[in-house]
Amino acid sequence: MGANISKKTILGNHEQFESKIEDIIKYGLELINDRLPGKMDKKSKEEKSMLLEALLLRSCAVWESFVENEIVLLVSLEPANLNKEMGLPEHSKQSVKLVRALLFCGRYRDYWNMEQSKSTFRRVITDKYNLFSKIKTEQINKLNFIYKMRNYLSHYSGFSRKELLKAYDKTYKREKFLQPGYFLMKEKGKYFENLIHNFKLISISMRQTLR
Repeated sequence: MGANISKKTILGNHEQFESKIEDIIKYGLELINDRLPGKMDKKSKEEKSMLLEALLLRSCAVWESFVENEIVLLVSLEPANLNKEMGLPEHSKQSVKLVRALLFCGRYRDYWNMEQSKSTFRRVITDKYNLFSKIKTEQINKLNFIYKMRNYLSHYSGFSRKELLKAYDKTYKREKFLQPGYFLMKEKGKYFENLIHNFKLISISMRQTLR
């Protein structure tokens, strides 16, 4: 066993993340369907679009923070693979702080792409605690779609627009480009709820397999 943390600590990371995602969904649906509490004025479609895009970006940021913490905690439970990867003595015990330093080395690492990151996770997380391997293909596909929206909103480049348009067509059979906020408003927020809820479903799939 590694650092002095428990599985309860990992479950707490999931619970906090899922609660934040629930709050984002709740606010987004209230916004879309003009059910905001208090005396807040109804928003125009343009205002709703801008706010929904901000909520999408916030969801991605919350997800990335969750993934970073999750990797550190899972490795800390049993650091054997990390020790091997870093050339450290096999049975070295590592603190959570040291595990974070070894994994990130003072720089940001982008782990949102589950397919590309699986090999990295296998190198540093033991099979017993590699909860990322439990994420379903359908969930990964939705995550990829969300990040095509996120990349477009982050860059507004011609390439990111083209990739998002291809994703609209492939996933929703929509050949016409829509700004993400207007797309998320469709069908009274059905698309918004489905896509953002996918973050929570991924978390549930992971924590249910924690032994």
